[in-house]
Amino acid sequence: MKRFVYVLMVIALLLGCSGRREQMSALLDRADSLNRAYVPMTGGLDSLLLEAADYYDRHGTPNEQMRAHYLLGCAYRDMGEAPQALQCYQDAVDCADTLASDCDYSLLMKVHGQSASLFLDQLMPNEMLEELQLEGRYAKKANDTITSILAIEWQHFAYGLLNQHQDAIAVLDSAYHQYLRYGYDSYAANCASAIFIYMVDIKDNALAKHYMDIVEGFSSKFFDGQVEPGGEIYYYYKGSYYLNVGMPDSAEYYFRKELALAKTLDHQESAYKGLYTLYKYKGEQDSIAKYADLCYATSERQFEETSTDELRHMQALYNYSRNQKISQEKTLEATRSRHQLIVTIILFVFAGILICVYIIIQRHRKKMEIERMETDYQYQINMLEQAKYDLAQLKQQEFDLLLQQKQQEVEERQSEIEKTQRLISPQITLEPQMTQTEIYQRLQYLVNHPSEKLKKGEWKSLDQMVNNYLPNFMPKVSSLYHLSEDDYHICVLIRLNFTLSEIGLLADKTPQELYKRRKFMMKKMFKLDEKPEKFDNLVKNII
Repeated sequence: MKRFVYVLMVIALLLGCSGRREQMSALLDRADSLNRAYVPMTGGLDSLLLEAADYYDRHGTPNEQMRAHYLLGCAYRDMGEAPQALQCYQDAVDCADTLASDCDYSLLMKVHGQSASLFLDQLMPNEMLEELQLEGRYAKKANDTITSILAIEWQHFAYGLLNQHQDAIAVLDSAYHQYLRYGYDSYAANCASAIFIYMVDIKDNALAKHYMDIVEGFSSKFFDGQVEPGGEIYYYYKGSYYLNVGMPDSAEYYFRKELALAKTLDHQESAYKGLYTLYKYKGEQDSIAKYADLCYATSERQFEETSTDELRHMQALYNYSRNQKISQEKTLEATRSRHQLIVTIILFVFAGILICVYIIIQRHRKKMEIERMETDYQYQINMLEQAKYDLAQLKQQEFDLLLQQKQQEVEERQSEIEKTQRLISPQITLEPQMTQTEIYQRLQYLVNHPSEKLKKGEWKSLDQMVNNYLPNFMPKVSSLYHLSEDDYHICVLIRLNFTLSEIGLLADKTPQELYKRRKFMMKKMFKLDEKPEKFDNLVKNII
């Protein structure tokens, strides 16, 4: 019965945990949907995701932990908190179990890809290269061919920041040919546009023409010979190509085309720079001075507008370094705490072993004592039978004096037997007639069938039975303290020698509630502040 109650408690606990897990899972699904739809995760969602990350750190699988920290990092990213986002991405990587067969490599590659994008925004090319290499590695494990090639292609941004143009061209060329090998022609054409720019810069006109034709023939960025909005910088490089091959008229056409379509200071500056280079090539001094001034003025305006962003990048970089240091300190502190926890657990386990050994020894001693008492009990019964036999013989012989002595001996033996019975099992003290009553039999049935409950009318029958067989019980209890009906029934069940688990089923009380009620009644009825077991013994002695 105790095992059954324990199982019920475990099931209830699991149902509670299941509800919490469903709530956290729904939160992550919602955040994931927003992230996939490019909807900024703001408005306090970060605090909820922080709670989810903490929950899965304690209850989740490695994949669930990685997902929770990744989405928390995305929320910080949308809030412009780059250092916190990078830290969350690192936490997500630490959660991943790459040795497990079910490791979510698709998610792991996204984590490294997002980290690489943030490092690019922070102008940290070396860190970006490391993240892209890891992204490519896990993309291959996830059988994501496009992402594995994109991770190679995007390395040219980092090499560009490092002024390592040959390395940038090499990774772009590798990505370009891999796109072609797997049939991704549109991706290959877009990659060719970056190669075209590098070829124009190093004045490799033959390859520049080759990749220019590929871009304009196959790239998704072109439609009817026009570059898509936002890509007008292409016209600057195309004009530069024509200037490199000695076609100034064509170069001027594309420089002016970029100027006409330019919507940003960056594109305006490129157009002015191209026209300045063109007129310098032609040797027209007035136009050279004009476009040099325009280029300089545009550059100054652009510098003023971007200086704030540069300061933000520097501040974010400082914050990231500072947060890295704080993170390392917290990691060291967590390691120390973990060691202390391990030592504490070992001590508790050792203490628990000692307690278990002590309990086993005490139980063995108690068992031996009960066996001794049972032996003595049997001896007393044998002596009683012998005394009865002798008494019968004495009655026949009418020896009044000896008869009186044997009668006294019988009474003494009977008294010893009753004392021994109470020591061996409290239930022996119950009147046999009580155990044969219908209500007592009903109680025994209910403890073996917990799905059924004791009815209100049956409680009244129980009270009547106790009043019949234990007439002093209710007055005695009432004289000690005026109990509620539920508390009185708990006392009745204790007096009838039911176990605590059986009382919990009959009275519909949890073990915690029974503990509190018995503790409360101990103070009110007996004015004692002791364990509830003492209360049980006191109630059982009320006759």
